[in-house]
Amino acid sequence: MCNSLSPDGLMSRFSSKLFQIVLLMCAGLAALVTPSAGAGFIQLDGAMDVKTRFSEGCSTAQELAEEAKQKGIDVLFYNDSARNSLEYGLVPLERILKKKEERSSVLSVGANAYLSEIGDLDRHYREVLLIPGVEAMPFYFWTGGILKRDLVANNFDKRLLIYGMETAPALEQLPLLNSNFSKRMIGKYQTLFSIYGGLFLFSCVLIYKRFYRKLSMGAAAVFFLLAVNNHPFQSSPYDQYHGDQGVEPYQKMIDRVKEQGGMTFWNRLDALNGMREVGSVQLKTLPHPEDLVLSKGYDGFQAVADQPLPHVDPGQEWDQVLGGYLSGERPGAVWGIGTNDYRCAAEDGKILGMVRTVFLVREKSREGVMEALKKGRMYAVRQPDADRLSLDDFTVSDVTTGQVATLGEEISVSDFPEIRANLRSLHGEPKSATLRIVRNGAVVKEEAVNLPYEMVWRDVEVPREGPVYYRLSAWVGPTDHLVANPVFVRFVAPSAEVASLPPSGAVPPGGPKSPSMPRPPSVSMPSVPSPGMPQAGMPSAGGTAMPRQPGMPGVSIPSVPQPGMGEGYSVVTLVDSVPLKKGPGTIFPDVVRVDKGTRLEVVRKTTVRFNRKPWLVVRWEGQNAFVWEGVVQTE
Repeated sequence: MCNSLSPDGLMSRFSSKLFQIVLLMCAGLAALVTPSAGAGFIQLDGAMDVKTRFSEGCSTAQELAEEAKQKGIDVLFYNDSARNSLEYGLVPLERILKKKEERSSVLSVGANAYLSEIGDLDRHYREVLLIPGVEAMPFYFWTGGILKRDLVANNFDKRLLIYGMETAPALEQLPLLNSNFSKRMIGKYQTLFSIYGGLFLFSCVLIYKRFYRKLSMGAAAVFFLLAVNNHPFQSSPYDQYHGDQGVEPYQKMIDRVKEQGGMTFWNRLDALNGMREVGSVQLKTLPHPEDLVLSKGYDGFQAVADQPLPHVDPGQEWDQVLGGYLSGERPGAVWGIGTNDYRCAAEDGKILGMVRTVFLVREKSREGVMEALKKGRMYAVRQPDADRLSLDDFTVSDVTTGQVATLGEEISVSDFPEIRANLRSLHGEPKSATLRIVRNGAVVKEEAVNLPYEMVWRDVEVPREGPVYYRLSAWVGPTDHLVANPVFVRFVAPSAEVASLPPSGAVPPGGPKSPSMPRPPSVSMPSVPSPGMPQAGMPSAGGTAMPRQPGMPGVSIPSVPQPGMGEGYSVVTLVDSVPLKKGPGTIFPDVVRVDKGTRLEVVRKTTVRFNRKPWLVVRWEGQNAFVWEGVVQTE
């Protein structure tokens, strides 16, 4: 007892306590400098594509804001229909002798009223950020006729979500069918207007000269009507009476929004509600994920919905587009979002916030959210209840330099990249999930995990000749899954001091550096490798997984039947060496070439045509491919 109270004993105990305190401080510092997607960011839950009474919704903007507040939703994106109308007329006076059915929309009620109401509410609600947007339906075209009672409005439900255009004049001048007067299309329509206007004036001269006065009066009336029908102040350069115009009307909308500093996102590419009726008119919209490849300049698309979406599967349209960005063929990357498609609580069991987009922001502000949306700093999640999947960390780092990049960002590395992920359920409920890492369209790591789960993995088999991207998805079930946006990686020559394989998780002196903002890759990218479904790479004792190199794709058919899918029929090839393509067009690379007489199961027809015949999505040896209908016949 006396020894313990001696000066030497007291000094020994003090030194021991001091050592423990130093250890705790070092551990805390290490935790602070560990690379993490959350380093410097906070996560905000967002509900996108929500409609009010301004268009197809059942609730007011304020009622939805209050409900979002109660459910802990941080950001609410309103997406009422910009214009919701169907118009059918008798050619050549289709704009005069017409029947029009118009439902409530932003432009029919008033863009100023819409933006003002949301702006006033946003200033009132501190807990929820309220962001206005619209859903645009740029084009549709008629087939059939009234007399035969088979009138069909095609592609009416092809839709784009638009954000960042928050002035009434900008919304009023969107290139939509049946919309506002505009001066933007004068150049396209002025020729016919000038011809008919000139003939009308000439007829008036004949009437004045009393030259066949009755005939001249009739001609003047006809030419006047034709001039009015073809007036140049149209809102769109297209009409609904000359058939399918492909992706051009949508590209026109994308370009217009981009000119105004806004953002566009493809919505409802699966078109589950592809066949429906409005009165005596049928609306028909087939699945159109190929539009992701055919259009350019848009910012993103719906990657998570109420049901699994096949175009986010490895090697499908999203990966084709990302590969085009890496190779320099496309102007920018495109980002996945989750859209709620919420109108009424009683509609198909919809719940506000059932699908969410989670944003990584520096601060809780509208500017911070819009920046994250523009730069892809977000992931999308489908949640069956409040205990959704949470991706607390997804980064790619260079352990030799300490550089770290997270969702939507780019990093330059001199060695094998290290990927970190931290996945859990938000409220801690035990769950089992399948975690998948996709690199350039191919699955390079897949494993079944119990949550919470933390992964640290070095990709030692990555070919370092050109840029790559990594993206992550997690799957508990059809109603509980997550899709994260990619991280881009460029490879630079290592310095002489860099070891080829430093220990996994090593941190250089001074700690890791902050993530740098992405810039377009400066190196060329070879064609995207054919995606595969290898067996999950198992971690070695040192923590580095050794995945198999991916081979040919193993693409899954969506489990939910979709309108417009094939009805069990097959086709056979008519000639030898028929190419099965990765996309609907000759510009896409071949998956394989098959011999004459090869039987192919038809999944669906696409809207892309060549020489008046469509490209087909077919099933061949367990994968999807595209074949032109002109080289096959129905079996």
